[in-house]
Amino acid sequence: MNYQESLNYLHGVAKFGTKPGLTRIQALLNAMGNPEKGLRCIHVAGTNGKGSTCAMIDAVLRKQGYRVGLCTSPYMFDFCERIRINGEMISQDELAERMTAVKAVIEQMERDGEEPPSEFEIVVAVTLQVFSAHDVDFCVIEVGMGGRWDATNVIEPPLIAAVTAIAFDHMEYLGDTLPQIAYEKCGIFKRGSRAVAMGGQSDGVLNVILEQSLVKEIPLTFTEPESIIILEATPAQTRFTYRGKPYCLALAGEHQVKNAAVAIDCLEQLRLCGVVVDEQVIQDGLQSVEWAGRQQILSEKPLVMADVAHNPDGMYALVNSLRSMYEGREIHAVVSMRRGKQADVCVGLLAPHCKVFYATAANADRVMPAEDLAALASAHCADVKTCETVTNAVKMALKAAQDGDLVLICGSHYMMEEAYLEVQNSGFGIRG
Repeated sequence: MNYQESLNYLHGVAKFGTKPGLTRIQALLNAMGNPEKGLRCIHVAGTNGKGSTCAMIDAVLRKQGYRVGLCTSPYMFDFCERIRINGEMISQDELAERMTAVKAVIEQMERDGEEPPSEFEIVVAVTLQVFSAHDVDFCVIEVGMGGRWDATNVIEPPLIAAVTAIAFDHMEYLGDTLPQIAYEKCGIFKRGSRAVAMGGQSDGVLNVILEQSLVKEIPLTFTEPESIIILEATPAQTRFTYRGKPYCLALAGEHQVKNAAVAIDCLEQLRLCGVVVDEQVIQDGLQSVEWAGRQQILSEKPLVMADVAHNPDGMYALVNSLRSMYEGREIHAVVSMRRGKQADVCVGLLAPHCKVFYATAANADRVMPAEDLAALASAHCADVKTCETVTNAVKMALKAAQDGDLVLICGSHYMMEEAYLEVQNSGFGIRG
């Protein structure tokens, strides 16, 4: 198979839906010769911030000189973003080669009467095969959904199992209370690991995390939000101290500083595992980290920002940054949301701050129709426009924005490729 044929095969599997459990991925990896064996992993779960935290840990370890595999999801522009070696996406040719080999294994499993794996399980199997083939020193792996039954949880006990912020998302699979969701996330805790979790969350969440660390008999470190002092926050960076040490993070937003605290504590725990990580390297790595679509400034004139806030906690973090760093600017928001993401709550948080709300729909599955999104926004914003495509919405927002305004592109990951392309086609270079 070539690259496109590989994606067509993979997405064809998606029609069978999400299937929680580890039986299928374990059977697939067994048939592949268990590429997950011997990998040294940092495994990161959570509702929001886990991708950013992974990117920070990856950046620091690479600065230290290690060869690092990074696994994240979903992607924005190219499927290969999900699998990186030393900061670089694997090539489309390599993805096609690995996918072809895995497809052959799956076909044999089916002939033997075994249940075929899901789309995400195939992605995880390919990723672990890539990491093994590239002989990485460390793997930084983002959990897809939940933790306990997530396909990434097939790995051996990680060096560090981390849990970032817990919020409501995927309730149909994870439960409808925060402690229930926290329990599922803590499914990545395994004996022989060390655990780090974001502090400052509700007592119910923290109690579950503590209980699960005791059940698995692993040392647990909670981050200390009270030890964070933000010195300067700009759209380009955030200077802060944590546990008395100074840092400069190349990502905007108070929530990213909390994620950085999780990353810093993970790196400190790695030291206790005998891994060399210099303090200066931690500082340098955080200052160099890049993570697209997280309050990312795409253009200065007009000012254009992209953010993949797509659930209530993510939207709250975005709105908090708008209030603190963009006070007084008129906001032209281009928004697309997926169904099942509490869009009513997200729109209720964002729309009151918008001069114009452009409701649109990304070209992807399970996207909320633009008309439905516009109806939600109309209760909170006086000027709501319905746009059939993301391209048209961005084009209208760029045309309407005046000097000093902010064009905000936010919501689903799946809208971003089209949005970024329209910003570029309008004559504005993408930064970062």
